[in-house]
Amino acid sequence: MTTSEEFFREFSWIDEFILIILYLNDRKLSKQKLKELFYFIYKDLKDKNFYGYLEFYISLNTKEILIFESSSEAELDDILYNLYSETDLIDIDIFADNSIIYLTDKGYDVVKVIVNDPKYKDDINLIMKIINQYKNLSEKELFALILEDLKYK
Repeated sequence: MTTSEEFFREFSWIDEFILIILYLNDRKLSKQKLKELFYFIYKDLKDKNFYGYLEFYISLNTKEILIFESSSEAELDDILYNLYSETDLIDIDIFADNSIIYLTDKGYDVVKVIVNDPKYKDDINLIMKIINQYKNLSEKELFALILEDLKYK
């Protein structure tokens, strides 16, 4: 039996979370909505202190969110590109408005292993809760919620 450790030994927690978010969103999501959901998931998970530190930059002009991993200074777009080009676990439709990220069949098979691993049960339950809470909101509505959240920080 293949374990999640075998699949994910070279992936970061960010890679894993991207794949799980896509898996729980019918295997596709716009890049902007992925980043917005990532914001809310990270906000709830950062208190656990076993995940790396992320920095979020929000442009009010373009309404774009940039997410940087502080340890490597990689932006989420770079991480997505690496998942696309080096692993074939995701596909990116750059011609769609706001780039659509798809989970490939290979990515789906990999994520099924991690989703069924009891070691990740708590994280997956939290991610599912957050996704279900925000799934039906538009990108514009999510962005407004993020700005509202930041007002109180």
